[in-house]
Amino acid sequence: LKSLGPPPLPFCWIVYGSAGRKEQTFKTDQDNAVVYADPSGAAEALEAGEYFGRFAKFVVDASLRCGFALCQGDFMATNPQWRQPLSAWKRMILGWILTPDYPALTKALNLFDFRGLNGDLRLAAELRAHLQRGLGGQALFLKAVAEMTVEYRPPLGLFGSLLVEKGGDHAHQIDLKRYCLTPLINIVRLFSFESNVAETSTLERLA
Repeated sequence: LKSLGPPPLPFCWIVYGSAGRKEQTFKTDQDNAVVYADPSGAAEALEAGEYFGRFAKFVVDASLRCGFALCQGDFMATNPQWRQPLSAWKRMILGWILTPDYPALTKALNLFDFRGLNGDLRLAAELRAHLQRGLGGQALFLKAVAEMTVEYRPPLGLFGSLLVEKGGDHAHQIDLKRYCLTPLINIVRLFSFESNVAETSTLERLA
């Protein structure tokens, strides 16, 4: 990493999804991003874009070698969309809240559980404060989150029997993450948005 030299701007490596909630299991993929201070001009913006592009590739590749699989949805810092200056992150977040269509909700429900992991954690804190302000009074966004939340159904049959996988490697088993943990996480997240709770961990949100 020393070969990259010092960063041209302060930055923060953030994680989200299960990592942002501190709820990673033994087998998990990567969900990460970079937020960096706003460049002062075009030259600094170009330098920052190139530097953090190389930095993101180094960290993602190193994490892969450590056993953290790549995100199939490409929600990683190697994707330029998730490697932005602070002002761009603020615009994206506010856009998802004000226009909660399905693509925006998919991004929001994954990324809104972010936490700063390394670097200048003040950048993550400022972004969190911006998010909490943006959520205030946004009934349309909360309604959209609620509608997506209730799409997850418990694995129960007509008479209350448990529904199991019918075939494949997990025949006669239940996907506990999909049918049990995910609905619970989504419900608690929804109420934390409504109550302006800034914590990202499900247990901390409940507390």
